[in-house]
Amino acid sequence: MGSVLVYIYQAKTHKELDATVDYVVDKSNTVVVNLRNTSSYLNQSQTLVVITYIVSNSNQQKLGKLSSDLNDASNTLEQQTKDNAKRIRDVLDSV
Repeated sequence: MGSVLVYIYQAKTHKELDATVDYVVDKSNTVVVNLRNTSSYLNQSQTLVVITYIVSNSNQQKLGKLSSDLNDASNTLEQQTKDNAKRIRDVLDSV
């Protein structure tokens, strides 16, 4: 009887932990999309003729660097999230 209860508890815990991983991955994916959108907006803003007259070249270069950094951060976050989720799920599946 006790081993049945342990098995049921383990299954419930596994399901809850899996749902938590899904939630964290979903939130991370939302951040990735937001970072990429912001990077895209910055890139698009640099092509506006008005911006080229209002914003100095050095600030335009800073915007370009910021856009690139945001894109790099989104790529890193996306890959790290996938890797970590896989490792966590592998551990959960082995228990």
